[in-house]
Amino acid sequence: MRNNTLDSTIPENRLLKTLPPKDYELILSRMDRIEVRQGDLIYEFRQDIEYVYFPTTAVFSWLVLTEAGDMIEVGISDGESMAGIAIFLENRTSLFQVRVQLSGTVLRMKAEPFKVLCEGLKSLQKRLNQYTYLMLSQFIQSAVCNRFHTVEQRLSRWLLTARDRSQSDILPLTKEILAAMIGARRPAVSIVVNKLQSEGWLRSHRGKIIITNRHGLEQAACECYAIVKGDLTDFLNAKV
Repeated sequence: MRNNTLDSTIPENRLLKTLPPKDYELILSRMDRIEVRQGDLIYEFRQDIEYVYFPTTAVFSWLVLTEAGDMIEVGISDGESMAGIAIFLENRTSLFQVRVQLSGTVLRMKAEPFKVLCEGLKSLQKRLNQYTYLMLSQFIQSAVCNRFHTVEQRLSRWLLTARDRSQSDILPLTKEILAAMIGARRPAVSIVVNKLQSEGWLRSHRGKIIITNRHGLEQAACECYAIVKGDLTDFLNAKV
């Protein structure tokens, strides 16, 4: 990770941006802007939280691990969300391992000063309550998706979500990463990627997935994609 000087002209976190201008500027003045790279560890599984993070262009994955070493993604932090909500919920322990999935910039603040801000700013409290509800809806939909939908549906949904969050059709993701994110085996992911490539929806090339037909990929995805996207739109449009 590398520290940068705070610069309000670069992309902002949309969760924070919806706060009243005075509160937003106060919070922004207390934060550092840093760059993070794919693979950076933000939180270890069930360890104390030192910082809260508000991505601007980076994308984080929330991962749950088993004793056998298997993992699955249960949530995402991006430019419309945060990592470290446990601090707002009067807890210091991260329930997930959080890693950078797509490189970019984030805003961060020490956990204790952030807790003080949460106690003093009603607008921030309300916004984070709304965000907590959004997280719950994501967890529920993720559980349904992982239980009932095929590898093709889940992978298509995940790629569309990653594309939306990164605002790029070029995703630097290997099949190993994709398999871990959706809780599938690599051979199954390879078969699905090859099928989607033959349909013309994407291309796989040297550790990258390039989305070439978004509409086609939406047809391949399950309904969970539209449901989660709709919940996110409602969250971003909610009044503070």
